[in-house]
Amino acid sequence: MRIALGLAAVLWSAPLLAAGPSERAAAVESNTALAADLYGALAKGDGNLFFSPYSISTALAMTSAGARGKTAEEMARVLHFGKDAEAIHRGFSALRKDLVANSNASSQLAIANRLFAQSGKEFLRPFLALTRDRYDAPVERLDFTTRFEPSRQHINQWVQEQTQDRIQDLLGPGTVTPDTRLVLANAVYFKAGWATPFHEHDTRPMPFTSNGKTFDVSMMSNQVEAGYAESGGVQALELPYRRVSSAYLVMIVLLPAKADGLAALESGLTAQSLGAWASRMEPRRAQVFLPKFKLQSAFRLAETLRALGMKTAFDSAAADFSGMDGQRDFFVGEVAHKAFVEVNEVGTEAAAATAVGMAKGTSVPSPPALFRADHPFVFAIVDVRSGGILFLGRVVDPRQ
Repeated sequence: MRIALGLAAVLWSAPLLAAGPSERAAAVESNTALAADLYGALAKGDGNLFFSPYSISTALAMTSAGARGKTAEEMARVLHFGKDAEAIHRGFSALRKDLVANSNASSQLAIANRLFAQSGKEFLRPFLALTRDRYDAPVERLDFTTRFEPSRQHINQWVQEQTQDRIQDLLGPGTVTPDTRLVLANAVYFKAGWATPFHEHDTRPMPFTSNGKTFDVSMMSNQVEAGYAESGGVQALELPYRRVSSAYLVMIVLLPAKADGLAALESGLTAQSLGAWASRMEPRRAQVFLPKFKLQSAFRLAETLRALGMKTAFDSAAADFSGMDGQRDFFVGEVAHKAFVEVNEVGTEAAAATAVGMAKGTSVPSPPALFRADHPFVFAIVDVRSGGILFLGRVVDPRQ
């Protein structure tokens, strides 16, 4: 009997040692590398794009903990893990704790994991212990066998609550079946105001050029102190948020000089270039024009991950997730991800959730820099202190 896993993450145990700075950095580096890989794959489509590399990395890191043999090797390569899997789990644990420490009601950054397991199904104690202790994922028992549809609705409701109603119906009809035995949900929610807010009375219709067409959008404007850099025909702007928890979060906007320069910018977007932009920033007075926008994205990532090299995990005949229950009876059926972001004069609200499904089967110069985002651009929400990329996307049409 083969059984497919549910929502995003399964792990095996490690000695519960504290993570060192190098382990935290390794988790950040793997997240950034996967972010660049996924962006390159998902950006081949048209239109706006938005996702949470951190949510996806966390979910797949947990899933990889139950993998063995070739399954584990392929997942480690795609996720850019080193040879020390235990260190990666310690690094993700430390990063999560750093991000959410001292969060408050006005500026929120919340990360939640939960393990939904079939009632009566036995899992290895080390696996459950690591899920709990490294990812703060308590176990909730559900009856998938006879109540699979109420179970799906229950999991979706949990995700919706964790994301303040922004992520709904993460698991669509048919993703939870009587063969489901395990679902681990990951949800990330972020809401914070700009350190220097825009003012509504300064927002007005202005032209935005995309794909050879020009149309009016609601363009915010402000003169701010911000991180700024220019290189290779690209402007980079770093807009800080009011302090959120113990993290220091900013939005980095990468704007090509040419209205049709998005493709060239994206072609050079790598883990190294993403990290380099943050290091180039210098304080600068800038006159900023940035459109208001609201984006929603939904992805089924199984084919994307297969194309990146994670093949065996999806093979019902070959997958080895014996680190979960001591048997080779799990395989990954699907990886579902949804994300939402809204940017306006006050600040930013963003949320994301990831699911892995498994099923039974066989210096300041003068004048100020001008930053006019009146054509497509790439943006990321980043924790400056760790370098972790929480959200990544592009705006092709702010009206959608």
